[in-house]
Amino acid sequence: MTREELAGLLRTAKDYLTEHGWCRGEMNGPNGEVCAAGAIRAVAPPCTRRQTSPEERLAVAALSVHLGGQPVADPDNPIGTHPMERVTAWNDAAKEVGVVLDAFRGVIERLETERSFLARHLAVVTGQSVGEVLADTDAAVAIRQEAALRAGEVPG
Repeated sequence: MTREELAGLLRTAKDYLTEHGWCRGEMNGPNGEVCAAGAIRAVAPPCTRRQTSPEERLAVAALSVHLGGQPVADPDNPIGTHPMERVTAWNDAAKEVGVVLDAFRGVIERLETERSFLARHLAVVTGQSVGEVLADTDAAVAIRQEAALRAGEVPG
């Protein structure tokens, strides 16, 4: 999964949460509402062998790292800070849906603009070296900048 695909998955999850409503204390509310993790689960590929899909795990890890957690692939990750636990506890403590949507926007922006954000975790998940992940990121940035120039936009 590329950084762009991961950002797209998180964008789709944000949109899903916006459309279906937000809840706390459970992954899915009685009227179709979802928490942050529930939104990711709703749009990620289905689980396999009763485990979450790699795409779902990566999206939850990205949001967790954005919120200050350590990626689960990080050897320095202390026990008790699993990405899903961090995201669900943070969601349940949030005062309003705007905070949750802002976090989704923030992690998407970081994936699209910060070259090193989550590079180590992406390397572990994809089997690439950190250098290959960073090279893929550089190539994607160059493609976005070229497309913006063709569209007459000033790249940021």
